[in-house]
Amino acid sequence: MLHRDYFKILFLLIMCFNYLPESTNFAQTERTASSFDVHKFAKDLSKILIEKHRSPSTELNDLIFPSLIELNGIIDHYLVEEWNGTGWDPMMRYNYSYNSYNNVTEMLAEYYDQEWINNMLYTYTYDNNQYLIQDYAKFWFLDSWADINRTTYTNNSIGNPIQVLEETKDFMGTEWHYNYFSTRSYDFADRLSHTIVQEWFEDTWVNDFQYYYTYNANGDIQNELDQTWDGANWVNNWQTTYTYSAPNIVTELISQIWEGNSWQNDMKETFEYFGKSSGVIIYMYDWSGNEWELTDRITTTYDEYGNDGVSIWETNEEGTWVNFMRWTYSWSLTDVSDNEIVPTKYSLSNYPNPFNPETIIEFVIPVSDEINLSIYDLQGNLVSELVQNEDFAPGQYSRNWNGTSLNGSQVSSGVYFYVLRAGNKYFTNKMILLK
Repeated sequence: MLHRDYFKILFLLIMCFNYLPESTNFAQTERTASSFDVHKFAKDLSKILIEKHRSPSTELNDLIFPSLIELNGIIDHYLVEEWNGTGWDPMMRYNYSYNSYNNVTEMLAEYYDQEWINNMLYTYTYDNNQYLIQDYAKFWFLDSWADINRTTYTNNSIGNPIQVLEETKDFMGTEWHYNYFSTRSYDFADRLSHTIVQEWFEDTWVNDFQYYYTYNANGDIQNELDQTWDGANWVNNWQTTYTYSAPNIVTELISQIWEGNSWQNDMKETFEYFGKSSGVIIYMYDWSGNEWELTDRITTTYDEYGNDGVSIWETNEEGTWVNFMRWTYSWSLTDVSDNEIVPTKYSLSNYPNPFNPETIIEFVIPVSDEINLSIYDLQGNLVSELVQNEDFAPGQYSRNWNGTSLNGSQVSSGVYFYVLRAGNKYFTNKMILLK
């Protein structure tokens, strides 16, 4: 599943690309803010990651575009509007195309100026396992599409990218140029734990920044730490800490920046839910130096199937909420069980989650293989084996687990990991037993 965080990020990036011809060359600023406030842009990006409440740790695992399937649908298009003082004006829209496996193959972004005009085109290529291996970004320039960016992914056996190469091309250029190269590491539960990013500088790769991710006992992300390279050492830059009211239910996140020799508050988000299938309000705060100041809020309401319906961004102007921007989503309903296509990639999930007293674990395999399906506790102890060395043909399968151990006794409430082994491939997911 791909979080809608990316839609908001893509929106800002697209708007930036839209104004590139009118601005100075960012590369020539030598990473200063003379023509582009880098820190403000990064902060704005952070502010609009409004869907972290669904499961922040999932966002860190879904660093690629496997599909835009969400619950009972795939997104057809997505409209962004801005408030003109009395009503909503169209601003941007995004249209999606998919292959037969519901993986997005193309996203067309258009901006509105009396009519819809081409802006950006993103295309995505997959291998035989339907793992993303390359994406392209093109900009509409002089009535044709011009390459500006491409990203190439090297994945591990379960599709997590372990190396990512980013290249750029000038609008009028003919050659690709290295930009960034990142290496990613994952923990025992296949969660992203570390990313190191290098920049191409004077014909060699040099360290640029790195991220560390830590998780709490429930498997939810607890802290994100960003460090930058000062030429000799890694130096703290910023960090974000998450607070939860229950497993997977984030209620607050606080971002801090490193100043001098200590962490200083920078930004806060709090989450107010109004029904699991209804929606959420996210309040955003800036640190004034001695207290938090409420600056923005984003209200997202879901449709009858639990998919995002409408998101409205408002700004706080002297105690009055003023409309700023609105996102509207259109979905096509899907029913995976009706899909007779032979699967081309592995998948592993369970429902309900959390569960009591039992849950259904579903797995999809694309080739005939010997399968093992096991359950472990947080300490890595084997709790139960649902499938042992059985041969399966390609297809979708399920097994029930009723919360019992190998000896048939009931296990305690808590977080458990279920592991699918297909040949020499391993896939891991998390589930929560509540009593």
